[in-house]
Amino acid sequence: MGHHEMTATPGGVVTPACLEGHTICWRRADLAVRATWPPARGTVEVTVEGELDLATGELLEQVAALVAGPGVEVVADVANLCFCDLAGARSLLRAAELTESAGGVFSLARARPALLRVYELAGLPAPELAPTPRSHRERGASTPSEGER
Repeated sequence: MGHHEMTATPGGVVTPACLEGHTICWRRADLAVRATWPPARGTVEVTVEGELDLATGELLEQVAALVAGPGVEVVADVANLCFCDLAGARSLLRAAELTESAGGVFSLARARPALLRVYELAGLPAPELAPTPRSHRERGASTPSEGER
């Protein structure tokens, strides 16, 4: 079955278990979070696009809690974040904590230098960095070089 985008709200009637074979999309204000379902080879690719801040961070945390599970690797592709403040960076850390408390593993893919700088300036550890998600490699997207990270 091909991927279809569906809009849903975390905690609502529609959950990933009933949308097998889809890409699920949640939106709040200027943030869109998409997740592949079911996990391909134990990995859920979560794409985070737009502005991640105090107003939108809770959405990311809810999605992480929804897709996380024992042995599931959650890879958050953050290349399309156009803004992320300290509150947004903390939401990424909280998403990692929620994933790990459910028995999974969380990592960031394609993190831009500005995002990593937020962690550095705040004295916070950045979530683990992952290679480019498989779907982006298949489409020919490039992995940031060391100078871009």
